[in-house]
Amino acid sequence: MKKQQGFTLIELMIVIAIIAILVAIALPQYRNYTIRTKNAECLSVAAAPKLAVAEAAQALDGGLADVNADTAGYNGAATRYCTEIAVGEAGVLTMSSQDTGGVANYTLTPRQTNATEGGAVAIEWTCEGTADDLAWLPTACRGGGGS
Repeated sequence: MKKQQGFTLIELMIVIAIIAILVAIALPQYRNYTIRTKNAECLSVAAAPKLAVAEAAQALDGGLADVNADTAGYNGAATRYCTEIAVGEAGVLTMSSQDTGGVANYTLTPRQTNATEGGAVAIEWTCEGTADDLAWLPTACRGGGGS
């Protein structure tokens, strides 16, 4: 009697079907991950205007109400995945993603907490975001979490 060598056609088809199922699940998740990562660039770029707003609030004796684009003095440029970040009234930052495969819009809202012992202004930031799919937003901006 001859020994079987190799795999039968049915065994190969089962392996291919299993791989196809795994790919069908993984590809949409990977796409969401890449879009979310590109959209998160706006939050990274927002570090400079956050500092400008905090410094302006400190210079204005801790008053976030008087902080705007002029008093913050921030003139940011667009990056590959983030449009220009705008400083609005009361230090609110607005930005949108671009060229990511899924547009997301963000608003970072400052909230002043009590001044520290040295008199420095303490500011907490709240991120709110909108997108066609919530999976495209960074975790901090999905439910109004802090950043």
